[in-house]
Amino acid sequence: MRNRANAVYSNSIPYVKALRSICGSVTAAILFQQLDFRWSQASGEELYKFLEPCDHPKCKPGDDWCSELGFSAEEFLSAFAKIGVRYSSKTSWQKAVQDGVEFMRENMTEAFYCSYFDRNLGLTFYRRNHPLADAAMNSITHPPETGKVGLPETDNAGFQKPGSTVSRNRESRFANKEADITQDTTHRVRTKTKKFTNYTDEREQIARLYGE
Repeated sequence: MRNRANAVYSNSIPYVKALRSICGSVTAAILFQQLDFRWSQASGEELYKFLEPCDHPKCKPGDDWCSELGFSAEEFLSAFAKIGVRYSSKTSWQKAVQDGVEFMRENMTEAFYCSYFDRNLGLTFYRRNHPLADAAMNSITHPPETGKVGLPETDNAGFQKPGSTVSRNRESRFANKEADITQDTTHRVRTKTKKFTNYTDEREQIARLYGE
C-alpha cells in the first residue's frame, strides 16, 4: 500500500494551500505554482507553452497545460484569469509594455503573469511579474509576526508592489474574488472546447478563445 502510494504521488503536482487566498481559487493556486516552477527552469524573460495537444512542430506529447495539469481548457483559462492578463496578439502586448501597463487589468488590478499569442509563430508566451510574484512568495515563506499566512492587509485589501512605476500611481490588488476578470476575458469562453487536431485548428481555436 505504501509503495503504491509513493508510485502514484511521486509524479503528482503539489498543492500549496497558502496560495489559495492570494490567487483566489484552488485551480489558480495550482497554476501559479506550476507557472513558477516552469519559470524556474526557463531561460530568458518568457516561456512558451501550448494550451492543448496539437501537431505544431514544437508541441511535445504531454507537455501542454491541459495534459500537465489535468485541467480542461475552460478550467485553465478561468484559473489564469485570476492570476494573469492575456493579450490576443504580440502587437497588443507590445503596446501595453510601451504604456507601462503590461501586467495591469482593465479594472486597475495588477497580475502575477501575462501571456500573449504570437500569430506568426503560433505560440503563446508567458511572462512573469517578478516583483509582485516574489512578494507573494515571500509572504508565504516569511509570514508576518501575527502568524497569518499571506500578504499584509490594507483597508481596501490591496497590495502595493515595491519598486513599481505603475504601482506608485495606481493601487494593485490581488485577484482573490470571483468577480476578477482579465483584460481579454470579457469575452466568455464557450462551454465546450474541441481538442486540437492540427496546427490550423489550434490557430483558429486561439482566435476563438480570445473572442476574435
